[in-house]
Amino acid sequence: MNYRRNTVTGRLTFEDPSRPTDSTLTATFRNGEQVATRATAGSSGFNIDTRDDGTSSVSQHIAVLSSSSDRSVAIFANPETAGLDHTSYGTWLDGDTNTRGSVAAGSYGSRTAAADVPTSGTATYNGKGVGMATVGDGDLYGTEFDVTLSTTDFNTVAISSNNTLATNLIDGGTSRLSSLDFNGTGTITDSGFNANLTSGSGTGSTQGNFFGPNAEEVGGTFSVSGSTVTHIGAYGASQP
Repeated sequence: MNYRRNTVTGRLTFEDPSRPTDSTLTATFRNGEQVATRATAGSSGFNIDTRDDGTSSVSQHIAVLSSSSDRSVAIFANPETAGLDHTSYGTWLDGDTNTRGSVAAGSYGSRTAAADVPTSGTATYNGKGVGMATVGDGDLYGTEFDVTLSTTDFNTVAISSNNTLATNLIDGGTSRLSSLDFNGTGTITDSGFNANLTSGSGTGSTQGNFFGPNAEEVGGTFSVSGSTVTHIGAYGASQP
């Protein structure tokens, strides 16, 4: 998805949403610390290395990476606390110039083989998600939230997010934005799922997969938009 910034007002607008596409993620660790991250999704991508000009800030659930040289910012699951063994997820903004660039999200991991996904029974997955959003003020927000995905038969799926915390990436202010919480239902096909979403600010969809040898985890990406709001991101969750 592309974005454009108004040079007079500074307002940010997401535009030209794209369909899901293949994405790659490469992380480099040193002494147990993630020092470099590179990701691509279609024409969007970033490469941030804290050993050069990149910076990182790690909280309980997320890691925020930024690079001043190419105007990139990325929000990924904190691998130390995510509680995920088979998947990871994140979202990023990559600025081509001061006025335009791209925004994307990715879900990564070891997908469950279709033959190993249960065909009956129930399961509930709890986890976290991150996103990038523009709301009515035109500023860019990084979001983090709780997510729950459940199935009663491994044919249909229900998903919901709540407790969305939005951090203004311009001034650093934080607030709860329940209007960004979403929910929806969909179907499971092979080792993947799709669902339509609604929130207090718009409609959209999510696409995801089961991860792990026995579908122990799930992960996916989402996009929700309305008249003044666009929210895209990714999530990961595991069974208790």
